Amino acid sequence: MGFITKKLLLASILGGFVSLFIIVAKNTGWLEQWDLLAYDILISQSSKSQQLSNDVIVIGINEHDIQSKQEWPLSDQSLAQLIQKLLSYSPSVIGVDIYRDILIPPGSKQLIETLQQNPNIYLVEKFSASENEIPVKPNSELLNQDQIGFSDLSVDNDGVVRRGLLFLNNEHTVSFAISLRLALSYLAERNIQLQPNPQNPALVMFGSVTYIPIEKDDGGYVDLDAGGYQYFLSYPTGSNGFTIYSMADVLSDKLQPEALKNKIVIIGVISESVKDAFITPISKTNDNQASTPGVVVHAHATNQLIRSAIQGEKPLKVVDNHWETSWLLLWAGLGLFFAFISNTLLRYIALLFIGISSLLVTTLLVFNAGIWLPVIAPLSAFLDVFLIVSGYIYIQEKQQRNMVMELFSRHVSEDVAKTVWLQRDEFFQDGRLKSQQVTATILFTDLVGYTNTAESLNPEALMEWLNEYMEIMADCVIKNGGMIDDYYGDAIKANFGVPIIKDSEELINQDAKHAVECALEMSKALQKMNEERMEKRLQPIAMRIGIATGPIIVGSLGSQRRLKYTSIGDTVNTAARLESYSRDEIDLMDKEFCSILISESTKDCLSGMFDFKKVGELKLKGKSQGLMAYQVVT
Repeated sequence: MGFITKKLLLASILGGFVSLFIIVAKNTGWLEQWDLLAYDILISQSSKSQQLSNDVIVIGINEHDIQSKQEWPLSDQSLAQLIQKLLSYSPSVIGVDIYRDILIPPGSKQLIETLQQNPNIYLVEKFSASENEIPVKPNSELLNQDQIGFSDLSVDNDGVVRRGLLFLNNEHTVSFAISLRLALSYLAERNIQLQPNPQNPALVMFGSVTYIPIEKDDGGYVDLDAGGYQYFLSYPTGSNGFTIYSMADVLSDKLQPEALKNKIVIIGVISESVKDAFITPISKTNDNQASTPGVVVHAHATNQLIRSAIQGEKPLKVVDNHWETSWLLLWAGLGLFFAFISNTLLRYIALLFIGISSLLVTTLLVFNAGIWLPVIAPLSAFLDVFLIVSGYIYIQEKQQRNMVMELFSRHVSEDVAKTVWLQRDEFFQDGRLKSQQVTATILFTDLVGYTNTAESLNPEALMEWLNEYMEIMADCVIKNGGMIDDYYGDAIKANFGVPIIKDSEELINQDAKHAVECALEMSKALQKMNEERMEKRLQPIAMRIGIATGPIIVGSLGSQRRLKYTSIGDTVNTAARLESYSRDEIDLMDKEFCSILISESTKDCLSGMFDFKKVGELKLKGKSQGLMAYQVVT
């Protein structure tokens, strides 16, 4: 299995585990608070481009109104006066978001008569969904049950109101939300009624729009209390939000005559001293507003129901859980793909930015189209898979690159080492270099009289001289495209034609040419060294070089902790025997002190490019048949 294939498999397994972990985190609620935070941001952004209808007006009793009246709760007389004044403006319906379970004289009779004579006025109750909750109902003298709607709101665990309610029920009764009561009364004048969906009677419709109740695991929620008939509140703000008049504005006749005509009017408290405010997505993401008055929340719910019935505006929808999982896996796969192609820092940063921005933009567009597609799980999947897999790939490639560089960088040119790294999948298998049979040229070189030289120098001087000699000769090999295979004391073994494998006769011949050119360059370098030695009155040194071309086996030898790339085979043995052929039979040049012997197979590759002297058929140690050898004339 190649490096890239193995890396892809392991990275895919790693990415799969990361994706599985995120799916578990999503389904167990670990990401819920972040999904809801992202939801609030989406609501806040989309609400700015959505317009409220002008059907709902809020009468907000503020702190100045309370101080002016010097009473709270408002007396029955004050409330009756406010309602009667509002009725004079001919509103379609009035909702009173103030509990009136107890009559507060004076003016109780006036209030009772006002409410009983105007069936388009609705009061609120607190609904009791269980025996542990105490209900708060309007005083029975005030109005009948059909003029009552609950004001309970669905508050999430973080204190934010994101969902509206149509109905609540317990074992005894079903109650309507105050927003639903007001919307139905307003729509009745337009001959629009609440109807069951023809395909599914359990679902309700406003005009042509069906409201599908929220389930416990919808969107970013996990195990939500989905009691009653819940839907997602939209909170559009347009440019100004709702028109809000104070109690003082109404009583002092500051309103225009047409200000409330045929409108839905909701009375409520907006004073900070009376705690009737809630955190909503739009207030949570707005630095200028810490909370939203309850009466405004009810106004939003009422307005949304009216927009659905009249304008056909659909409530926010969600996708099935299996589509959410598929969406998550898609982004995990994209993170895996991006990790594999982010092979530079600039590309890494660019792909990270492209992935995140694409997901966020897509989520926003889908949200604006009316579908809540939770973003945190797919974003986590993309980021975690991208970062973890790219980190894994970086570590693996760093280790592999170090191994490649350790094997090659000191023995071949930098360009060859880089080529080996870029084409590593062709060279490596299971962490080792692949064993291959190729045709290449092998060069051996050794010093003559090295022992006498070694005996004339102290150890430190010997090592210094030998290192200088090896560096010069190794440089000749690398400059001519060869690879240093090994050092044996004063001997060097070099390969031409590996590790980059040549598969054409022309390239094989070129490797043989490079080997001979390397040998000639070594000869010249040795001559220069001898000239310097003789100037110092030191004994000159001689060198033998053997070159052979033919089939060899190349691959890595050793353990995983210490690998060596080398060549073996009969061609290697031939080159070694040519180098070590007896000096008594092959004379060294008097001035150049270098003998270069090549095999006939090497000569055949050179096509007369060099001058040769035929040595004849040599009987080499370890070979039963003679070998025709040639000496390169330097």
